[in-house]
Amino acid sequence: MPIYPEVSLSSKTRPICRLHDSSLEDGLSAILMDHYLVRTSLEFAPAADSDSDWYQHVAYASTLYPFLRHALLAISGLHACRTDFVNGGLYYHAACFHAVKASTLFRSTVSDLNVENWVPVAEFIITSVFFNFDVSFVSQRFGDPSTSASPASIVRILRGPKSLGSQMDPLVFSHPRADNLLKRILQHRFPPDHELIAAIGRLEGACHAKTTTSGSLVLQNTAQSLRQWAQFVSCQPKMWVHFFSWPAGVSEEYIEMLESGCGLARVIFVYWCAVMSRAPKLYYLIGTMDTLAHLAIKDLDGEFSELLEWPLKELQTNGGISLSKNSTYE
Repeated sequence: MPIYPEVSLSSKTRPICRLHDSSLEDGLSAILMDHYLVRTSLEFAPAADSDSDWYQHVAYASTLYPFLRHALLAISGLHACRTDFVNGGLYYHAACFHAVKASTLFRSTVSDLNVENWVPVAEFIITSVFFNFDVSFVSQRFGDPSTSASPASIVRILRGPKSLGSQMDPLVFSHPRADNLLKRILQHRFPPDHELIAAIGRLEGACHAKTTTSGSLVLQNTAQSLRQWAQFVSCQPKMWVHFFSWPAGVSEEYIEMLESGCGLARVIFVYWCAVMSRAPKLYYLIGTMDTLAHLAIKDLDGEFSELLEWPLKELQTNGGISLSKNSTYE
């Protein structure tokens, strides 16, 4: 099976790994688990994904699967460092330590997916993906630039669940609660947003007009997949599967174009940020789409100003800071 995830951190993020006082480490772990149960678990999952027994199930599973326990401690540490500024650095380094430990344990103990372990594995993957997502934004507060966010890096992070999708699907749909999951997906449907779909239509037109570029087909396919994704989520992402599905569907060629600074590739990404800004205000999503849009449009020239009018307006409407086209890109 594909092995996921691997956490790569600079030496600056690992001081707690060198602690030899196991009682100190155990005490901090107990604090973080308590914080997870009282705070993080209640703020981590979108409401649409929160069954009445979600929190209890994950907490119980973590007592049976150490890799999941360390993953929960990792996200709890990142959550805690947002609220406790005095001990924020300690919690951040603890979070990184537990993320590395979780990844190591997962790789050494999980060799395949089966009916017994797929649920905790799925919980672990979701938790690990959003640790990697969140740490990309939190790390620079603690002097660690090694995991800083970029449009391409965020797309790669959110593609994580794709690696296990083909193995996971048969197990998911044979589960007794599969019908409940499908009902939840269908339940969170909204009337189509014609303005949004029309804006993406204009974006698709711009991609089709770029027939002279070597990556024009990649851009066309990516813009089309964005429209299909927007329709799938009813223009309002509400569930984890909504967050993952567009990054999982884009090609590696598109990510390389995004990484290399292709203008239209970056504009497509800004549109995704704009739709994602409609998602629930989970703590790890607050302000992140705004930040990513800023990074994507930095240094873009004026030829994209008309295409960017809708997504910038949408980001402002959904609570982002000002993204004035006159002050953000030139």
